[in-house]
Amino acid sequence: MPTDAAALGTARPYVRARGWDPAAVRATRYAIGITAACAIALGAAWPMSFLTPVLVATFLGQPKGLTLKAGVAFFAMVAVACAASFGVTLLLDYPAAFFLISVLGLFLIQARSQAGMAPMLATWLTIALLLIPFLGVQSTLLALTVAQALLFGIAVAVLIAWLTCVAIPDPTEPGSGSAAKAAAAPPALPPADVRFRNALRSTLVVLPLFFYFHAAELLSDALILIFAGLLSGNPAFSQGFKGGSVMLLANALGGAVAIVLYNLLILAPSFAFLLLAISTVALIFGGRVFSGTKTAPLFA
Repeated sequence: MPTDAAALGTARPYVRARGWDPAAVRATRYAIGITAACAIALGAAWPMSFLTPVLVATFLGQPKGLTLKAGVAFFAMVAVACAASFGVTLLLDYPAAFFLISVLGLFLIQARSQAGMAPMLATWLTIALLLIPFLGVQSTLLALTVAQALLFGIAVAVLIAWLTCVAIPDPTEPGSGSAAKAAAAPPALPPADVRFRNALRSTLVVLPLFFYFHAAELLSDALILIFAGLLSGNPAFSQGFKGGSVMLLANALGGAVAIVLYNLLILAPSFAFLLLAISTVALIFGGRVFSGTKTAPLFA
């Protein structure tokens, strides 16, 4: 990870002197957290439980893991977004106001993303804004149920990720905090007018799909609308096909691994084997995520 390169460079002698390697510790923590999340989510099988391991992987994919303060703040912001999105469903009888507020909310998320908002937070805010009102077209109760399930899954993910980080803390060298802070300095932002144009363009890209899906009530294809909203705000795609090709290749890699695991599960349909396969893949992917190589983003 570029933002952690300096910190790794100063911490490595201290860590290796004690038999610890930062990348190995983080990869192990990554695999354990994902396996625990899958065991709990798939075992309990609450609505939309499949999102919990995804969020845990995102939290633990960061070099320093997750603090309780950061996790609670993340949950609180998504909770506010879910409440606001559910409130928007009350305007379904007033289409003009509904679409105006929805489009404005999407633009504000894109603008904040361009201004340096954490990509993970922007992703989940976009999901809440697009999914909950869309489901409200069919049933207000369905929209409320999905919002509650989404927040419950996030709360469980925050708890699992935080406990994993407490059990397996990040190895750092005493006195290297200043170097770590310098390494984690945020990149320079584009000028305000460029950020505004990018946010406006990302919003305009989604608008035709947004209007069409709501007008046709294509509830079964909600994921298409959500992915369109997520990809339109991804900075990589603003750089053209070359910038977005990394994400396309990463998704293709993930899909290929999922197909292999699915066929293995057909041969050995066991929950224990599923968890063993997930932990193995997570450990392999975790090693690549924290390798610091050019191919690391493909496995994140």
